[in-house]
Amino acid sequence: MSPLIIYPSSDIQHIQNLLCIGISFLTTGTIIIHTFYPIDYFIYKLFAVVFIHCFTDLFLTKKPDIIIHHLIVMSMSSFMYIKQIPMEIASSQAIVMLSLEISTVFLVGRDYINQQYFLSTINNI
Repeated sequence: MSPLIIYPSSDIQHIQNLLCIGISFLTTGTIIIHTFYPIDYFIYKLFAVVFIHCFTDLFLTKKPDIIIHHLIVMSMSSFMYIKQIPMEIASSQAIVMLSLEISTVFLVGRDYINQQYFLSTINNI
């Protein structure tokens, strides 16, 4: 085991962190693919996936920073379903809002960095 990496205390937290990283990578991949192939269908469906993930994760997490992060992402992603804006109009704004989910990697990364390592100090700023 590397001195850099420690594992979270519970299995539920470990599974939650892996799901958060998975959603973050899915969002990143979809945004990159949308850059080369501008098909709005995937972005529209990704809003639902991100919203459902954030909503269910609110019941699992105990960290206030992740709760605030998920509330912001949910409030920003719900505009697609409340106003029914066509993706042709809101595509560039949607990419910016979904990019917020990429920051989950840094929130989850705190659990895997050893507290005695210098990266822990940088991450806690």
